[in-house]
Amino acid sequence: MAHLKALETGKDPEDRFRWKLYLIKRLYRLGYEKKDVILLFEFIDWVMSLPKELDKIFWVEIREIEEEEKMEYISSVQRIGREEGLEEGFQEGIAKLLGSQISKRFNIERQSISPIFEGLTTAQIEELALYFLDAESLDDIRKRADTMREASRKS
Repeated sequence: MAHLKALETGKDPEDRFRWKLYLIKRLYRLGYEKKDVILLFEFIDWVMSLPKELDKIFWVEIREIEEEEKMEYISSVQRIGREEGLEEGFQEGIAKLLGSQISKRFNIERQSISPIFEGLTTAQIEELALYFLDAESLDDIRKRADTMREASRKS
């Protein structure tokens, strides 16, 4: 049912939110064993992804359900770990794309570019990607990254 509702609600995130919440509430109320709820929950969460803002509201709703039912099948530790993993993957993706662009534009090996991103946050890498458009050399990009790292250490 989750897959069908994901297809039906593909262009309507609010409807998807309502259906996802409905399906999760049913898991809690139908009395499945903990391991089954976790597996089904993970599947539904994967199939019925939500925009970031609706996802935050969804997790607030889930916390309320957990408090009402006195069940915490999806722990906050799991949730935080998942969010951190997504952020890390997003950061790696941005760095990889920007590294490829730098490599092509300045005709240098991709491997020599990776150190530029070390110690930078996702926001800093995004800022560096915008700076890349105006940079005249690889040294300009390295200097900008160094400046960003230095500013992070001071704050």
